[in-house]
Amino acid sequence: MSRTTWFCVSRRAPFVCALAILLAACLAVPARADFIGSVQINFDSGSESGSYQLNLPTNLDYYRWTLAAPVNVYSSENPGTLLATINGFSVELDGDPGVSLGFAVSAAAVDTHITVTSSTVAFAPLINPLAFATAAITVTDDDSSPLGASATGLFPGSLAYRATYNGATTFADLVLPVNAATDSSALGSGRFPLVGMTVIAGAVSSISSQFDFMLSANDSASGTSRFNVVPEPSTLALGLVGALGLGWHLRRRR
Repeated sequence: MSRTTWFCVSRRAPFVCALAILLAACLAVPARADFIGSVQINFDSGSESGSYQLNLPTNLDYYRWTLAAPVNVYSSENPGTLLATINGFSVELDGDPGVSLGFAVSAAAVDTHITVTSSTVAFAPLINPLAFATAAITVTDDDSSPLGASATGLFPGSLAYRATYNGATTFADLVLPVNAATDSSALGSGRFPLVGMTVIAGAVSSISSQFDFMLSANDSASGTSRFNVVPEPSTLALGLVGALGLGWHLRRRR
């Protein structure tokens, strides 16, 4: 390499190095997450209650699990009493961060209170991140009841799904009551925001989600949800501006 060429590379080196370092910092996202608590489905029918619980491996990111075969859930108070059948159950947790739930359940002979709860996904704090949540429930009349079938949420406004961050702060409540006619199915869904993503002001370091609803007797319901949080784009933009400014300053000094 000639002296002239080496001189040009060496003068650019501080700028290139600074740009590389700042770009790496700006593009960095949480590389891992901690999953706190279990994933579970709880059933309550009057004085009877039962649950199915999935204990997660420690410090494993990303994590995905699907129920291999249907599971009958019996009363804890009266072990011979069938409360519900879990026909399908899935969970996806990652440090992007994101939480996805999927379920399919059938109620026994009485109206049944059902909750489907994710574990908490904890991660390095994100400042003013963007986020969205989406959820849907399908309900089916399985017993030819003249009343059809219904799934009615128990969050404020009779909504059936809640996305939560930082332990107890509500990001969104979604899915209005779903009612199906006799021998039919019906779908209810919701998304917040309606399109794209919205900013969560301040620092966010954990997310979780839950379905909470009443399902009519002898009927079935299935649901899916996704709650995602991503770094706010202005962080990257500011980093790029800083990198360019630092590089320009170093070049002027030389």
